[in-house]
Amino acid sequence: FAYGATGAGKTYTMLGSEKSPGIMYLTMVELYKRIEARKEEKTCEVLISYQEVYNEQIHDLLEPKGPLAIREDPEKGIVVQGLSFHQVGVKSGHKVWATVRLNQLWKRMCPLGPRVCEERGDAVWVAPG
Repeated sequence: FAYGATGAGKTYTMLGSEKSPGIMYLTMVELYKRIEARKEEKTCEVLISYQEVYNEQIHDLLEPKGPLAIREDPEKGIVVQGLSFHQVGVKSGHKVWATVRLNQLWKRMCPLGPRVCEERGDAVWVAPG
């Protein structure tokens, strides 16, 4: 998670740019390196989800629909009910990243004077193990 004042660089730190990748991209690169290194001994499956917390509501950014509820599952613990998880191939790191970048465009924005737009929600991207 990144926390800070408006304009402090939270989104940039997490996402970065093509020339200077952020934490999320670097994490995916490392994940795929580890999968590749263990491919002979283990079969790996990568699932992703991407959600936004906005005005105290959770929204699925990969399958946009109405607000989702948080529930407690006896086996899994706290879960976001109805959140979509998408399987991606173990050689699809760039595809995963393209999906994450595209979904940034779906986040709610609002005009704030000279700052052309300002993000109003917090995104949570998950690649569960």
